[in-house]
Parts: sequence; C-alpha cells; structure tokens
Amino acid sequence: IPCAYAMRRIADGQFLGEFSLYGYNAKNRSVGVGYFTGKDYRQQGYTKEGLSLLMDYLFQVVGLNKVVAETGAFNQGSIALLKASGFQQDGCLRQHQLYEGVLHDRLLFSLLAQDWQG
Repeated sequence: IPCAYAMRRIADGQFLGEFSLYGYNAKNRSVGVGYFTGKDYRQQGYTKEGLSLLMDYLFQVVGLNKVVAETGAFNQGSIALLKASGFQQDGCLRQHQLYEGVLHDRLLFSLLAQDWQG
C-alpha cells in the first residue's frame, strides 16, 4: 500500500498537496498516513475533506482496521485536524523532532475503523 495521492481541487484541478501512506502491516490491517498542504491552501477545509475521503477508502474499501499519524507537538494545525477527524492521541515521543533548532515532542495518533464516523 505505500503510495502517495495528489490532492487537487475539483473545480479547476489545482494541486493543493498530497497524502502518503507508509508502514503497511497486512497482519494487523494498519497503515500510517502523512499529509502536506501547500501554504496558500491551508485552513480552508481541503485537507480535512481529503483525509475524510481517504479514511472512507481505507476502512470501507481496503478493509483496514487502524490508521496511524504522527505530528510535531508544535504543529497545532495538524493536531487540530487529526482530532477533528476522530483520531485519538496514543502517545508521545519526547524530544523526537528537530524543528527550528529545538527538539520537540512527536505526538502519535490513531483512528480505528470502529470509531470512524465518515
């Protein structure tokens, strides 16, 4: 399953960002998800909508049980997106991510198929 999906606006095909899948585990039916949204397209609901469509696909079509995501503790936008999408924080890797010369915590989140509200 490791792959990347382009996020494009339907109206004009404008490239907005991407989603990537990594760490697929067939036995546990899980995968990690990462995302990037271009600066000009953040805070407009595009990433939340794209993540929702991807979760529908992964849970309903692929049949996964769990999707995991990680983000730096400094990334309040990403934390808010994950929580608003139903992800729960599972843990914290302390001082795990160097950002602007400072080591920050890395937060671990997951979403289970049984909790997905799609």
